Amino acid sequence: MLAGCFVQLAGVCGFVTYLTLAILNEQGLIIEGPGFYLTCVWCFMTWKWGFLMLYFSRSYKRLYLSEGRYSTQIDDK
Repeated sequence: MLAGCFVQLAGVCGFVTYLTLAILNEQGLIIEGPGFYLTCVWCFMTWKWGFLMLYFSRSYKRLYLSEGRYSTQIDDK
């Protein structure tokens, strides 16, 4: 879960940084070549994958812990 938080933080920081650079440099939307807006898209994708990693790791942890309690209840009987 901690990795998901760090990946989200890196994605948000990169997104804000490159969006600010694109606006300050008055860069237009270019399809090919070096562009800050394209990097913004990749930073957003990084944030998205970090969010999904955090979400699914939390749900997996919850499922793992609930199955662990269920199996110990069966073993106790």
